[in-house]
Amino acid sequence: GRIMPATIGIEDQETPCVWFSTDQDWEPTANKAALTERGKVRLTDEQMKVDLFGYRFGLPVDVLLNWEQIIKVCNISRRMANQLERVGKRMGSHPAKWYGFVGEIDPRQTIIERYSDGEWKPIRGRS
Repeated sequence: GRIMPATIGIEDQETPCVWFSTDQDWEPTANKAALTERGKVRLTDEQMKVDLFGYRFGLPVDVLLNWEQIIKVCNISRRMANQLERVGKRMGSHPAKWYGFVGEIDPRQTIIERYSDGEWKPIRGRS
């Protein structure tokens, strides 16, 4: 398998990238919405970590593009970049924590952690 860049929601001129965050607990913008009996609700950090994504992948930050580099390399319009920054900050994140990788990633080259007993535990990679 490969880790592939997401292509949903990007503008025609953009180059897709795989997104990473240096937030050591959870990247708030990664939270998804779910449909419940009460309608659409945003899942909490804990629900995302425990119920949906008990694993996370990482790469050393020195092989990643920082946010400003992502904007340039991926051809993200200033309008879209400003919108992503506004929404990210409103959700409790910060663009200084956002990184990306253009292209496919071999999962064997990544750091893998599993969420268990309230903390991220290394499976492969850093200790």
